[in-house]
Amino acid sequence: MREELQLKLFEKYNSIFKERTLPMSQTCMCWGIECPDGWYSLIDNMCKELTKVEQEWDIGVVCRQIKEKYGTLRFYYDVEDGPKWEIRKDENGKDVSFFDGKDTTDRRYDCGSEWFEPSTPNKEVEARLNWIINRYEWLSGEICCECGTYEAWDNPIICTQGCVSYICKKCYDRNTAEREAQIKKDQANGMTPYQLMFGERRSRSTRRNSYTGSHL
Repeated sequence: MREELQLKLFEKYNSIFKERTLPMSQTCMCWGIECPDGWYSLIDNMCKELTKVEQEWDIGVVCRQIKEKYGTLRFYYDVEDGPKWEIRKDENGKDVSFFDGKDTTDRRYDCGSEWFEPSTPNKEVEARLNWIINRYEWLSGEICCECGTYEAWDNPIICTQGCVSYICKKCYDRNTAEREAQIKKDQANGMTPYQLMFGERRSRSTRRNSYTGSHL
């Protein structure tokens, strides 16, 4: 995603993306929002809904990583409890969540992963957050990753040039035309098919066989 679009999201949802300045040894948010530009509105709407849950349940959603994987959105997060939450021990030594002094009756959900699995105050909060995130992850496969329109909904074009991308026909035709124009320009400048594929010139007389060590 372009830097200016990322900065808009960071400024609008600073608490969700607060780990963006941490080093890679602590978080994957150091790489920024690893998504195409067409998902800007999708991510904006998702964070808007997550903010409503934060305010309602006095929690803080912290994004650990947000990226594209297999053509769709991935949002990994953790949850921080607000001052209204309190964890007490029951008669069996189990953790019980209290919200604003009231027993929530649900055991605290914590699957034990330090990185990508959330620890939420109770199962209702967990279900609300996962429902929002899963819905937008699904929607990311129904819109064009380039322009963000729903033209890819009924007739998506799936590009598989090393990765999967859902793109509308208009953007696909534009990208194809630009790529073909660049290839013609490179060929006119004397680039060989090998250079067009690998980006460097290596003659047969200097390429070494990696198996035998002999020159080809």
